[in-house]
Amino acid sequence: MQCPVCSHQNEGGKFCEQCGTKLETAAYQEAAPTAEPTMNQAPSYTSQQGYQQGNPQGYQQGNPQGFQQVNSQPNQYLEGAKNISKMYFGYFMEVLKKPYASSKSVGEEHFTNAIITIVLYSLIIPLMLYFGIKSFTSSLSGMWGNTLDISPPFTETVIYPTFAYAIFILLVATFSFAAVKLAKVNASYKEVISRFGSFLIPFLAILLIGFVLSLLKAKIFVLFLVLGFSTSLIVVPTLVIASFKKETQDGLDVIYGTILTYVLTCITIAIMSEMLFERIVTAFYQAISLF
Repeated sequence: MQCPVCSHQNEGGKFCEQCGTKLETAAYQEAAPTAEPTMNQAPSYTSQQGYQQGNPQGYQQGNPQGFQQVNSQPNQYLEGAKNISKMYFGYFMEVLKKPYASSKSVGEEHFTNAIITIVLYSLIIPLMLYFGIKSFTSSLSGMWGNTLDISPPFTETVIYPTFAYAIFILLVATFSFAAVKLAKVNASYKEVISRFGSFLIPFLAILLIGFVLSLLKAKIFVLFLVLGFSTSLIVVPTLVIASFKKETQDGLDVIYGTILTYVLTCITIAIMSEMLFERIVTAFYQAISLF
């Protein structure tokens, strides 16, 4: 064993034969550097050491953050949906209390609320008819002593008509915008759509009452359906066009603009009748034919 102090080669013993240095300490100091990894050499771990020394740090510092970031996105969407729902409910109730006073001052900032109103309006009508047809077929089944629970096809009765009604209502709102522009009123498309959706809220409330009655299998829901749908097509465009003040006497008069909107709406109903009504009527007859 070589002495680290005087470099004398000793054959054995705990101390150097020449200078007396303790050789065990020297051996430890000589062996210790070999146990430390160099700058270019990565420390080696067993699988257990890797779990205890490496992976937990990666788990605590890397993956949980990534895991929280991945899971935070659905949470953010959920929180966003909750906030939009609360805001829309407050907006809905405020307009419902004073429809005209609240709606005539609505601007582009309520465009999202208008889209939500149009979507709900377009969805409630097919859903009401779906549960109405289902209630009617179940009453026929009980009358004839059958126990069949026959439901109309959901896609044909609800999904397709919902898109059709949404397109139809947007077209009516667009006709109202055209009448406003022909009257030479400085209003944007989003502003007109926002105001149209706001004026639509009282009629959406009527349809919601009819929807609840259809769930309760009350036949009077048809009255609320007809009232909410027909009157909205008559009243809402008129209120939208009249709510914009003209700064000059030029342009199309409000009455003529309203008549033009009605004519275009009737033409649209004639063109889209199959999408709006015939699918539902066909689904109704298919359910009846099963008896």
